[in-house]
Amino acid sequence: MHVYVVDRHLSPVPLGAPGEIVFSGICVGRGYVNDPERTRLAFMADPLRQGQRLYRSGDFGRWQADGKLEFLGRRDAQVKIRGFRIEIGDIESSLSRMPGVRDARWWSRERTDRSKQLVAFYSGQSRLETGALQEWLSRSLPAYMVPRRSTGVRRSAADGERQGRSEVPRRARP
Repeated sequence: MHVYVVDRHLSPVPLGAPGEIVFSGICVGRGYVNDPERTRLAFMADPLRQGQRLYRSGDFGRWQADGKLEFLGRRDAQVKIRGFRIEIGDIESSLSRMPGVRDARWWSRERTDRSKQLVAFYSGQSRLETGALQEWLSRSLPAYMVPRRSTGVRRSAADGERQGRSEVPRRARP
């Protein structure tokens, strides 16, 4: 297996420069089951090694001088919690459909044991009980995607209009 850090044209970047982490070799699969569009975007022929397949991980990183690969983040809004990759937009969408919620965001909190925990952050006319929020989300999301904590900000439509916005900031933190 080969690991590269590449630019948007799949050309290797210089040592220390950030780029997307990609994998090449016999370990690379053929694609995602029943998802041809996602497969087309992530799996392709390796332009650097003829006859090999390449997988675009969606992770960003850079090679350090000591040969270690430093992880810098994700290209998309996925997080990995308890071994599951979670698409945050799915949680925000489900939470935004809940009666009483005007806007929703999330954050991933690292606990003292270094594990991560999802926390929902929303705005609305009043605070919601965490149990009610979790029950609502569990109707449309698997259990591992339901945030265990939530924080509400009481905000009316008039508050948002006076401030020029009514949504929760993208990187809101309680």
